[in-house]
Amino acid sequence: GAIESVLTCPLQNAANLRQQMELYVHPSALQDRGDGSKKRRGRNQALASAELRRVFTMFVKPDVDPTLSLDKEKDAALFALLNDIMNITQSVVKRFKGHLRQFIIDDKGVVLILSWGQRGATYPHLVAEKGLPAAIALQNAFRFDLNIESRIGATVGPTYCGVLGGNNRHEFTILGSSVNLAARLACSHINEGILVRSEEHTSELQSPYVISY
Repeated sequence: GAIESVLTCPLQNAANLRQQMELYVHPSALQDRGDGSKKRRGRNQALASAELRRVFTMFVKPDVDPTLSLDKEKDAALFALLNDIMNITQSVVKRFKGHLRQFIIDDKGVVLILSWGQRGATYPHLVAEKGLPAAIALQNAFRFDLNIESRIGATVGPTYCGVLGGNNRHEFTILGSSVNLAARLACSHINEGILVRSEEHTSELQSPYVISY
């Protein structure tokens, strides 16, 4: 009996560990050991991970021109500033337990995409206790620590969360009208700092705008 208990304990621990990992780790990272081709297993994992979830999506546009000047000192200062932006954003995301989806630098400038509500980042008061405080904390950190302004657009609503792409090249993404709307709010001419809109029509919301800050 004692020997049998010792032998089964590691298996029980492994099962418990897997259950805990499923709360935070994307399902595609938990490899399927069953029969079938690698291609079929990958497709099944992608289908299993696809979900429609209530997600708070935030687009952040720091007022920074990322164009290189070919001046060694100026470009070094730009790289240092971009690194500081990344570090501050990661600190805020960690503090409010969200996800940093992307950090993009292109012809539109610098854009960061943050989100709450995916697997492992779902909370009872998603907007009031996570999303909105994170938006205000991030803008204040940029303003007071880096002396730069920023515009933030955010939405909360039903969003597709899952794998996008093929078996050889794919990524975990969030898609939906609320994500597109958050991007537009960040660039809106009426956005003076933070503009958040809800796509959820409930009696508690007297206005589609949760906050204009």
